[in-house]
Amino acid sequence: MEPIRKLRWEPPGGIAAEPSRPDPLTSLVRLVRGPAAQPDVPPVSPEDWTGLIERVRLAASRAREAEAHALDREQQMRELMRQVRAEAEAAEARVSAAESRAAAAEARAETCLREAEARIEQAEARARTAETWLLRVHETIASEFAPIHQDLEPALDREAAR
Repeated sequence: MEPIRKLRWEPPGGIAAEPSRPDPLTSLVRLVRGPAAQPDVPPVSPEDWTGLIERVRLAASRAREAEAHALDREQQMRELMRQVRAEAEAAEARVSAAESRAAAAEARAETCLREAEARIEQAEARARTAETWLLRVHETIASEFAPIHQDLEPALDREAAR
């Protein structure tokens, strides 16, 4: 509960003390203070008491309505805060799940990248081996068929000249 605050009393809206009659609350205060405080206080009539009671009832009714309205608002705010917390927790869970999926995808991508790099290295090694063998085959062919080529060269030149 919040601490009690001192408030100025103002008559409820639409209910004002009649100018010709004294304010019933002032009369009540005079009664509470007693006759010693103000000796020239006129006596309070039953009509003043009835009006005062009606005003007190009206003020109490409005205070209850205001309190009920404030309690409703407070309950609405609590419900709204509960919903906001639930939505924030759900969003946090979605973010966490997305981060986990992203980390898993990154790990898979890194694995695929390492595997691809290994296959590239193997392919390059096979290509180097193939080039080495191709060079050896070429050298073998060139060295083995060089004497034949020298014998056939004049005949080929003659045919080309024709």
